[in-house]
Amino acid sequence: MEAINKQPPTPKLRYTINAYLMALPAGRRAIVKRKIRKQCNGIAESTLSRWINLTQTDSADIPASALVQIADILNVDIEDLFTSKK
Repeated sequence: MEAINKQPPTPKLRYTINAYLMALPAGRRAIVKRKIRKQCNGIAESTLSRWINLTQTDSADIPASALVQIADILNVDIEDLFTSKK
């Protein structure tokens, strides 16, 4: 009998920030990421990366004040940053 090697599904991302960033050209994406970090109280690059990659199952959240800043920088409504509308 052949063993089936199935991996569990990857959890869905909580925020759509990465989709908005990936839609930008690479040079512009780097500028926008720096702007987000600066506007969000000078957060570290690793913190921004963690925020972008938060999944539905993670217990952490992006602070509301940072979501407001990110939405403003990306020129979208805050609700558009969530993958599942509440």
